[in-house]
Amino acid sequence: MIKDEAIIDNNKNESTFVMPDTCFDHSDHGSQKDERELIDYYNFIKNWDSKEKCLDFAVRIDAWLAQFEDTEKQLMLDILKKFSYYNKQLLQKKVAELYKKFKEEHNEEYILSQIQKDYGVGYSDYIYDDFWMVNNLKDYAERNILDLVERDDLEEIPCLVLVDDYTGTGKTFIDFYKKLLSINPGLGEKTTFFLTVASSSVAIENINSFAKEGGYDIHLICLEEQKRAFLDNFLYVEEDSNNKRCNYEAICKKHHVKCIFGFGDVEGLISFEYNTPNNTLGIIWNDSSEYSGLFKRHKREETTLKMIQERARVRKIIKMHKPVINNIDDPKTNIFLAYCVIMGEGYSTAKACEDFGLSATRLDELMDMALYKEYISMESGYPEATSKLKMEMSTSRKLISEFRRLINNLEKTEEEKVCNDNYIPQQFSTKRR
Repeated sequence: MIKDEAIIDNNKNESTFVMPDTCFDHSDHGSQKDERELIDYYNFIKNWDSKEKCLDFAVRIDAWLAQFEDTEKQLMLDILKKFSYYNKQLLQKKVAELYKKFKEEHNEEYILSQIQKDYGVGYSDYIYDDFWMVNNLKDYAERNILDLVERDDLEEIPCLVLVDDYTGTGKTFIDFYKKLLSINPGLGEKTTFFLTVASSSVAIENINSFAKEGGYDIHLICLEEQKRAFLDNFLYVEEDSNNKRCNYEAICKKHHVKCIFGFGDVEGLISFEYNTPNNTLGIIWNDSSEYSGLFKRHKREETTLKMIQERARVRKIIKMHKPVINNIDDPKTNIFLAYCVIMGEGYSTAKACEDFGLSATRLDELMDMALYKEYISMESGYPEATSKLKMEMSTSRKLISEFRRLINNLEKTEEEKVCNDNYIPQQFSTKRR
């Protein structure tokens, strides 16, 4: 029997907030204009990020609002008042809460995996990596769940746990679950948990209905249930909701915004530091020749030949680099361990795949080896050098500095790609003056 464990956790404060005088260090944060911008928006962006980054958000919001008529701006601000933004730090905190909630309901064996793509690395890899790293669950993690399900004997899957950051319509989960069943129908008799940081009310209803109709033991657990933006008594009282929805649609059409109410008409109000779901209201992320959205949504673009050549050149230099770790002769292992230590809390398998041009499965194999040989530990929620590895690390600051520079060069090529492909509106890519 399916259970809906959704918890409303918007952290929204409708009361007026008075900005304390001590909130700003005037020497660090610049002009009074910057302070005014943050004060204007602080009520609804104070949970988005650090105080310094909130100043940048305030500048971005000003630039975004400048595209609208004065009569349209209040509606845009009303949307932002209920908006959820997850930066990396908040997301890591939430995956710990999500795991705790899961363990309250299920305290037996399980296999942890993700909704698997047919190719490449997707944004669900970020939340999957964070989930098992922050909660130190490598022993339960199985990235390639399709291969495991293909085996006739399902004893190795006592309970399946799939994790994602957000589900808008539930279709991605339902389609993947159907794919698993097509490979091995016996999985339908197993208990399955679907864990998400946030889920729309549309997705919750669709997944519940799917489970009930099929007789599947599926448990959906999420930390934030998002209602439709223009649902009665959410952004607006019942008598205003429909009029405001029509006004919003007219504004979108005026600015040539597509996917006006988000994919599946979900009317989502959510974005993550690394991407914005297409279920979010189109005015937030959709770009046109005459309009720039507030938050980025990454698009699948062809990588230029110049970019491929540059990344290949940097990788070649990295492979030829003098070993940072002593007494480990295998170059890939040596580089991987040095990379983990240098990236620290910023490590992600998805990013490492981009940096080294390896598959997620291959990166997992390297991680398994490093954990098995006790070169690194996950007790802090990210790859951290053990005392054993520290004894083998080079003491040459110059050597480590050179390797760090090469890693930064890989990241630089990715930043240039983002800029060149216009993933981020140009006026929002500049830092606060």
